[in-house]
Amino acid sequence: RRLRQERNVVYYIVKFGMCYLCETEYDDGVKRPTTVVEFVYNEMEGRGLAFSAPTHEKIFRKAIDALAAYYADLETFKADAQAQADKQCEAELEKIDTLGHSPDSLQKAEADVRARLDVAVMKKIADFSTNYLEKRLCSDPDDDVRTTALEMVGERYQLSKIHSQYGSVVGERDRLTTLLPEALDNWVNAIYEEQIKQVQKQLKQVADPDQQQRLLQELQDLFAQRSQIAKLIGERVVNPN
Repeated sequence: RRLRQERNVVYYIVKFGMCYLCETEYDDGVKRPTTVVEFVYNEMEGRGLAFSAPTHEKIFRKAIDALAAYYADLETFKADAQAQADKQCEAELEKIDTLGHSPDSLQKAEADVRARLDVAVMKKIADFSTNYLEKRLCSDPDDDVRTTALEMVGERYQLSKIHSQYGSVVGERDRLTTLLPEALDNWVNAIYEEQIKQVQKQLKQVADPDQQQRLLQELQDLFAQRSQIAKLIGERVVNPN
């Protein structure tokens, strides 16, 4: 169970590692945009977590190492996408028939064109970020990393798409502020469950009263910690702003 929950966290790294998740205030007091992989890193550092599967750890480290290149490539992509949008906007504005239109209607038509192209640019940037790490990992020279990444990319979860109350389709990328914290909490919960079983097993093998008391206290602490994390599962949502 622990490995399965751990794998779910790695899945979000592979699929959405460079996607914007939220803003984080760091030690210097400055708020900065935080990607999925950066959020996972911060959570793991804060909770003292580590991946138990070597391949998961390798994927995570490669994702962290790719951040500098991603941010540099992102700026280049943004500039190119905006330049293309500006060129397209200019071409579309030239085609607008000015005859018989009031200044207000022309202004609205121009605003509509710019708004539509701005949305298109934002979508291109979001798609670039979504695909960035996935492409790198799926072509990685490490066989274990590449094979695992390809398996994860090919997976289709039932919850990958849900219908909102308005009838539109909402994908996993749009629900990361809920799905990722939940995956992390489920992973931590599975770790506690495993530790509880280990302590319970030790209790059966120990005859010394002092050791028994120590293990009982440890078991009590683990139950309390698991109870706290169980309350968070499904309730913790990251504020993207």
